[in-house]
Amino acid sequence: MGTHDEIFQSDRPIVQCLIFAQVNLRFCQISITSVPLKPTTGQTVLLQVGYRGKILNINWYRGRGTANVINILTYSPGSEYNSTPGPQYSGREIVLDDGSLQISNILTNYSGFYTLQLTIPEDYLLEVVELTVDCK
Repeated sequence: MGTHDEIFQSDRPIVQCLIFAQVNLRFCQISITSVPLKPTTGQTVLLQVGYRGKILNINWYRGRGTANVINILTYSPGSEYNSTPGPQYSGREIVLDDGSLQISNILTNYSGFYTLQLTIPEDYLLEVVELTVDCK
């Protein structure tokens, strides 16, 4: 049987691996916040994305999921091309470089779920947010 130091040394790579995995998971989190939190008809709302990593491609969908029929916009930050509208695009939506979705002159029928899909160098990230639009 090995000494205490030998046993501890043999466990060190496992501990380092676990710490590294935990750090990577923390950087892959997305948050979406509605600004304002309770928009009313006629306002501009920002579905503000909190993500600190590199974004290759952004897709926003009206509803839960990533089916093409519910796509609002597709955008590649830093690209020379404009965003590509999907079937749910109304002309009121703009995607920002940080992934946020701005909707102008919002109506009550814009209430519901929105899905964000970010393409990052290693993977895809998904986040769903519910938006409620109140009457004035």
